[in-house]
Amino acid sequence: MYVLLFTVLLAIGGRSIYLGLTRRNNTRILLGGAVIAANFLFFGLMSFWAEMLWYENLGFQSRFWTLVFANIGAVVLGAAIAAGFGFLLALKAGAKLRRFVMIAAAIGGVFWGLGG
Repeated sequence: MYVLLFTVLLAIGGRSIYLGLTRRNNTRILLGGAVIAANFLFFGLMSFWAEMLWYENLGFQSRFWTLVFANIGAVVLGAAIAAGFGFLLALKAGAKLRRFVMIAAAIGGVFWGLGG
């Protein structure tokens, strides 16, 4: 049932973005993007809440929060390290290129932190 709801909401958001692009309607594009973002946020929070309740039921709530904060720390540290290296690599480039390289490297660092 959840998969069906997830798929339907993704289809609604995707259809809204498609219609917004073909009709050049920015409001429809933003609405479709908001539906898709809210869909991922809602189901992500549901998953997080279910995990939290499961750990709490087993009596390991402190372990759960330790894992959550360790994952957040890994993501932030990965993004910071990658952005720092991106800054150093683009040190002699222009300001716009350096900013772009730092943002791209930080996004890569987030995925690096998530994978660790």
